[in-house]
Amino acid sequence: MLQKITFFIITILCCWVSSAQKSKVHQLSITTDNDAYLGKLKDGYYSSGFFIHYRFANTAKQPNVLRELTLTHKIFTPQGRVFYLRNGIDRPFCGLLSLAYSQTKFVKQNTMHQWEANVATIGKNALGENVQQYIHRVMGFRQYGGWENQLQNELGINGRYTIAKQIFSSKKKQWYQVVPMVEATVGNTFTYAKVGTFISVGWMNKLNNGALFNAQMLSTEANANKKFELFFSFQPQITAYAYNATVQGGLFTNDANANNIHRLVYQQNWQIVYAQQRFTAKLGVSYLTPEGTLQQRPQRFGTISIGYQF
Repeated sequence: MLQKITFFIITILCCWVSSAQKSKVHQLSITTDNDAYLGKLKDGYYSSGFFIHYRFANTAKQPNVLRELTLTHKIFTPQGRVFYLRNGIDRPFCGLLSLAYSQTKFVKQNTMHQWEANVATIGKNALGENVQQYIHRVMGFRQYGGWENQLQNELGINGRYTIAKQIFSSKKKQWYQVVPMVEATVGNTFTYAKVGTFISVGWMNKLNNGALFNAQMLSTEANANKKFELFFSFQPQITAYAYNATVQGGLFTNDANANNIHRLVYQQNWQIVYAQQRFTAKLGVSYLTPEGTLQQRPQRFGTISIGYQF
């Protein structure tokens, strides 16, 4: 079913793109998260994530505005298959499926404002079990039992707002930058506030036409020429949670398999970003402290992202 949904969305986007004018720029990007990318033998907690991003900009009418549609699928499980069989559930079985629309606006060259609205579902409707079984079958892994205990279905509506501002950077050649960010999300799937900082070193564009926030497609003769980007970025961040339905279950359900959450969660992300002309690639590693109070250890996972502009 997830494959059919993905095919339907891509078909709509292709039809939309076919009627575009020359001043309109598009990018299709695919991102995957998986703990297996780090060579781990254990499959647990944030097990995998899959994202399809379609970005669109009209550089003639709104040269500093980027619009985006994102289809997201995530899988969460207990610490490991053997651990679950021996010790029970320390993080609930949960799938998350969402569709989001966001709009990003760059003010001058050093400030970003972004808002997002999304519709999400957890539970069986999110197809967590189906997708994990398919991945394990293709990769030759053992099947992960216990999905009969997954969290109940609940539809969620969420809104998010993010602000980021470059406060330090090199004067002439853009070879380093420091970008603090604040973010707030309100909804019945997630409610939280987040603060963090991007510290980047290498060859990069400014925020309004750089790959850090996927804005290289906004480059025009008026703001900057597209140039080669290759940089390393480190992002520490702290999230204060009021609600996390992937751990606590639906806000309007009484779920026996739900757990309590840690109110404060620390995360740090490392990534290498490469961008040139139409092509963008990102490789990352993330560390995340436990989100649920029963979790036995932190989470680590790798990220691969590839995008193409047309």
